[in-house]
Amino acid sequence: MAQKAIRGVAVVLFLLVNTFYFWQGAASFFMFLFMFLLFVVLSVLLVAQVGKAIIERFGDRRRLLTVAILCIVLGSAVYAPLGLINYDALQGDDMLVAEREGVAGCLTRLRLKTNGKYLKTVGCFGVTRHKGNYTIVHDTIFFDKGATHDKMMHDLAIVRRDTIFGDTLMRLYYADDTDAYEMRITQNKLVPLKQD
Repeated sequence: MAQKAIRGVAVVLFLLVNTFYFWQGAASFFMFLFMFLLFVVLSVLLVAQVGKAIIERFGDRRRLLTVAILCIVLGSAVYAPLGLINYDALQGDDMLVAEREGVAGCLTRLRLKTNGKYLKTVGCFGVTRHKGNYTIVHDTIFFDKGATHDKMMHDLAIVRRDTIFGDTLMRLYYADDTDAYEMRITQNKLVPLKQD
């Protein structure tokens, strides 16, 4: 019975780690702590199970199955702590990536994909994602917020090269605003640059 419970908890940890992308958000900090606690408990159980298997001279097949499952789950969690599947890559290649780091290590990342979709991820005391479509007219990128009318997403962006610092910048604007929210472009396969 204990062997089945250990294998069940290991499978739960494996599923939590590999679906982390979908449930990131306000509760992600607490889920991360829960997963870390599971990882520590399963690591201790692995050592205990290996010790018992050595004492039994590797005769109990159920214990060996438990040890194998624990090794696979804990090994995959160490190898890929955000999951074995890269869900961002499944949405298409990045054509343009822009980032801005704010206070307290908060990071905003905007990715424009090859399929005409954007993904804006804001990581600050939790992770928030905004998705939609974009279109390009000359040097301006227009964001379609869709039916959600997402107030956190800007209406348009202009890509420029800063002549003073040499950085490539994306300046995001709301339709009725003149103040820009600047992001540094880390990858650009999309928009030809103009000097500012």
